[in-house]
Amino acid sequence: MYTSNDLVVNAVKMFATIHNIPLEKIAIGGGAAMMLMGQRSATEDLNLWIDHPHFDELARKKDTLIHPMRDTFIAIPEINVYVRKRNRYFKSVEIEGVQVFDVLALIIQKRGGHAEHQRPGDKRKQDALDLQYLAALHAHSNKVSA
Repeated sequence: MYTSNDLVVNAVKMFATIHNIPLEKIAIGGGAAMMLMGQRSATEDLNLWIDHPHFDELARKKDTLIHPMRDTFIAIPEINVYVRKRNRYFKSVEIEGVQVFDVLALIIQKRGGHAEHQRPGDKRKQDALDLQYLAALHAHSNKVSA
């Protein structure tokens, strides 16, 4: 469980150091991103997106087969980290020295998670709450003033 922004940032920095991945090649999504945006006080896990070729190297080290036609994720359950290959179409912003998905990228990510029927009900409910917040934030930031 990650209960503070410092825990999230330090865990990502430690992950980057241990796996020899430049910090700017990692983007944070999910609940940790919502924490860093000030919307949540805790998250169970870290969802990280890593640029190529660092993702491919991590997959090799963790004996994970990269499927060419599907999203591949690497689970590191002992530290509650889930890693995916980063799609550079998902923009990120820097918050507290780490890259975090921007509002639109989080909306896309959260919609995907909310649509997964095998996802536990409490997580889907949290996704719905996150989507309400993100949609309002996105609408406010794109409001045209007269």
